[in-house]
Parts: sequence; structure tokens; C-alpha cells
Amino acid sequence: MAKDNQCYWIVAGRKGIHLPYFMAKHIAAVDYKSICDFDLTGLSKEQIREKTKKAREECMELEKRDPKNRSCNPIEELWSISQIVAGDTIAVTKGRTEVEEFAIATSNYYFAEKENDDGAVVTNNKHRVDVEYLDFGTTEIFSDSIKGIFPDKAGKIKGYLGQEINGSDGSNDPMSGEPADDDCKRFKAEGYHTVLEKKNNLIFYGPPGTGKTWTAGLLAKCFVKEKNSDSDYNVIKTVTFHPSYSYEDFVEGFRPKEADDNDLAVVGAGGVVLPYHVKGNRIVGGGSSSQYELRPGIFRKICDEAKDEDPTLADGSTPNPNYGKTKKNADGTDKAHILVIDEINRGNISKIFGELISLIETGYRGENHRLELAYSQDKFWVPDNLFIIGTMNTADKSLAQIDAALRRRFGFEELLPDLKALDADVTGIQYTENTCKDILYKLNKKITSGDDGSQFRDKQVGHSYFMKVEGPEDLVFVFKHEIIPLLQDYFYYNYERLREILGEDIIMPDEDRPNDKILTGKPKDFVAKLQAHLNDEDDDDEDEEDDEDEEDDEEDNDEDESQT
Repeated sequence: MAKDNQCYWIVAGRKGIHLPYFMAKHIAAVDYKSICDFDLTGLSKEQIREKTKKAREECMELEKRDPKNRSCNPIEELWSISQIVAGDTIAVTKGRTEVEEFAIATSNYYFAEKENDDGAVVTNNKHRVDVEYLDFGTTEIFSDSIKGIFPDKAGKIKGYLGQEINGSDGSNDPMSGEPADDDCKRFKAEGYHTVLEKKNNLIFYGPPGTGKTWTAGLLAKCFVKEKNSDSDYNVIKTVTFHPSYSYEDFVEGFRPKEADDNDLAVVGAGGVVLPYHVKGNRIVGGGSSSQYELRPGIFRKICDEAKDEDPTLADGSTPNPNYGKTKKNADGTDKAHILVIDEINRGNISKIFGELISLIETGYRGENHRLELAYSQDKFWVPDNLFIIGTMNTADKSLAQIDAALRRRFGFEELLPDLKALDADVTGIQYTENTCKDILYKLNKKITSGDDGSQFRDKQVGHSYFMKVEGPEDLVFVFKHEIIPLLQDYFYYNYERLREILGEDIIMPDEDRPNDKILTGKPKDFVAKLQAHLNDEDDDDEDEEDDEDEEDDEEDNDEDESQT
């Protein structure tokens, strides 16, 4: 995310009623047509206020008689939508709730009177931007306003998207550009390539902010670079699991039919009339009476893409001897395709994979292990050249709690907080190395100490939280908006435990809450208070060692006296 790009929250109507329409049209938008049914391009906030004055006054008169569902003064909202430009990030919600979808604006603001795709007259949500939906959301951040749109002044969106994606170097998106040779060599030395080659499936697990998503995305590119003869990274697909994700999303399922699909049913083998057939990249229902069509999910799509579905060679006439088998490189080796599953443990594995959980296992892949799909009854198999890389946040669910069938079919690699990732030659920020490494180390030592410390090994604070801290102001922001809320959740608002970790200057002893005075005061004062408390542990350790030495001396003296 470029520094100049802005982040916005947009509510897709009450309870998200407009979200399916937004996603189908690849837009994000707001309405307010009763107040502002005109183009805002080039208008200042004062001009918007003046042009909507009459409509707002009429709205307020109606509001006195019927106050329900009215927004009569949306000047800030209209101004915000008019300021969105290509490259801005948008978090789409259903209200004051978790993020349903993240999106990147692919156009500047515009006023739509006709749809871009079919020319139909637009009646609602005319104030809009075109977007590319990223196909994932999150439950970790949520909006704090009921407004239809507002800028993310608190930095929640940018903070969240930067936390996992930028895990290792704090700046580069692993899914863009060529992977660095040093990273690829390091991954190979760590044995990640070997796990993929032997198991086909690998999961990175660990506490939040340890670079799991970054590592998974970059490893996918490194593996493709090594295994494939070309540099086509389109063979990598990414999906994020969540509690509502299902077999119908992942493998295949019925979805509302598009209005222009009016295809007749087709006759299959033996004269059987099939209620669907493949059209483009969808399995289309037959007959105009059906309102639904059977569509493949991302898993079926990538499995099909990993197979050679071209019956002829490049000349168009010579039969393809590899037809229906795994795709090959020019040298005859398998061409790797990779599915990256982020937050794999947040989904219901049995519900999502269904009967296909057995087919992803090494030894049960290939044409000899076909299974019949639940909806289409097609004979389906998983190719050997498909590799799955998952990520798992152990703060949500420990490794011991995940589905046993999933555990048996994946190799696992743990990623813990990495102090080396905060070196100045990695981050390019001298402040990070001098201050944040010490704070991160001692903070996690506090978290994992005490009688209950061992159970919080999976709930340490990851290095990614500190990757872009350039000074005391950034450090205060990270603690106030990210780390303290994270620790409150970890320890179930046990403020006595939080005081042990952060100190009484930061967690108030009388009121059991963070000290707003220190968090909103001078940033250097906060850093000094934090470091002073974290350093107390070193002093305590030294005192304990001194006590142990004294006890040893006393024991030696007792032994001498007894011998005498």
C-alpha cells in the first residue's frame, strides 16, 4: 500500500443488503439520492453543502414527522466518496461490524447514470468507484461509526493489512514482482521446499504478526520459480477461510443465475438429459425455469487448471498425448500450481473440503483415485502438481485443536517472533533495531513468564507489529491501537496480569484500564515508562541469581560446620 493512498470504510447498506450487487458490478458506492442526485466531481465541500441545502431542509422537515431511516446531512459522506482515487483501499462492512471484504479502488470517483456493463439505468448507489475485491475480510477490526462512508483516520485498515502481509521485510507485497534470491535460498535451506515435495501440503502456524501470510505468498513464488520453466505466477491462487466459508464456495455449489443465461439442457451419455453443462469457467444450469446455476469453486478451478485440458497440440490438429493429465513444462516435468489458504483454521474443514479431504493426501492423488462430486456427480481427482500452502494463527486455535484429518495430511512449520527481522538492514529503520528489538524480546518474556506463562507461547506478539515503527509516535500508536487490545483479548481483561506485563504507569491500578494520559502525552515519556518496567525483569532476574548464590554459600558453610 503506497503511503499516499488513503483507506476508507464503506457500509454496503443496512445489514449488507447491497454487498452482492457491489461485488457483481465490481464497485463500492453510496446512495443519498434524495439529498444529492448529481455529480460531485470537482466540487468542494462547501459547494456540496450549498447545492444540497434545499434537499436537506426538506429532509429535515420529513424527519420531524417520521425520523426512521433518514440521513439528512451527509455532507461528510458525500465529500469522502468524491475524494476516492484509484489505488485507495476500501473496507466494506454491513454496518458497525467486522470487515466483509477488502477492495482496492481501480478508478477515481464517478457519478453513474447507466451501468458500465449492460447500459441499464442506475437508480441507486450512483456515487461510486470501481474496485477489485480481494476476496477476504477479517473479524479482527471493525468500524466505529454508523456513517455510510468515512476515512480510516484511526489507521485500523492500514495497520491490519500491513501486519501479516508485510511480515518479513515490512514493505514488499510477496505476490508482486520477482521473489528475492536470498529469500528463496533461505526457504530452501529451512526445508520448506522439501516438505512441499514430500507432502504436497504445508501449513505455517504461529502467533499473530509473525509473517505467516508473507512467508506463504513468497514461498509459493519461490517454488513456482524453481519448478516451472516460465515465470507465470498466475498459477498461484489465494483464498481466505472464515466461519461462513463452505463446500459450495470452495468446490462447487448452486448460485443465483445471471439474467442473460437461458441455455437449454444438454443430453449426456446414454441419452440422459443433464440439468447443467460447462460454459466458460462455470457449470451452467439448463433451462430457463431454473433460477440457479452450478458453479465451480476456487479449488475445482485450480485443479482443472493444473490439468492439461487441450485435446490438441499448438498446431490445432495433432492429438495431445498429455490430454487430461497433469500439465507439463517443456522438459516434461510437472508444472506446479499452488493454492494459498490464509487463516485455514478459521474454516470448518469437514464442511469445506467434504469428500475431497482424502484426495489432497499424497498417495491418494491422480486419476486412479477419482471420487464423485456431491452436486455435479462428475468424476473428480486432485493432480500431483497441485500444492497447498496454508497459514494458521495459533492465537485463534492451537495446533492440538484443529481437525485431525487436516493434521495428518499437512506438514507443519512454526513461525515465532523473529528479532532478526527488526535489524536495520532489513527494515531500513535505525530506530527499530535500537529500541523495538529490546521491547519485543522483553515484552514476550513477560507474556510467557509466571505460573501460567507456558500456555501463552502461542500468544506472543509478532515482529510484524514493529516493522514500520520509525519513532516514538509510531510505537505509541502500535501499542495503543494494536498490542494493548491484543493483550486484553489474550488475558480476558485480567488487568492484574496486564499490569505485570506493561506496568502500572500504562495499565492504571485503580481503574483497570489503559492510562490515556500516558498514551496521549509525550511519546518519549511512554517509551521511557514502558522500557523502565520491562527492564525491571532483568533486575529481578539478577536479584534472584544473587539470592541463589547466597543460599549456595550458606549451604556450603553448613556443610563445612557439619564436617568439623
